[in-house]
Amino acid sequence: MSNPAPEDPAPEADELAALRAECALLRRTNARLRRRLDDALPVLAALRQARIWDFVPYEVQLDADWLAIDRDDVERLMRALAANDHWHPWNRTLEHRLESR
Repeated sequence: MSNPAPEDPAPEADELAALRAECALLRRTNARLRRRLDDALPVLAALRQARIWDFVPYEVQLDADWLAIDRDDVERLMRALAANDHWHPWNRTLEHRLESR
């Protein structure tokens, strides 16, 4: 009685190595995307909490291109943007507008 010759394990080993390489790539990609998401979460939270007020319905003397946002909310938004390495917002503080008379 003869035993059948064992099949060549090389294709399985090659496939396993390819799957391990693909898994490593997916883990690196997932970690990178997770870091970017973690960077974006404070920005999204600041945007959600911002109180935006449109001047137009209140007949204020500004043109329709203007939109008001609470100064503290804008500063929080800018700090959140500045905390992201891949996003470089303005590098100056907000200046107060002169009161119109």
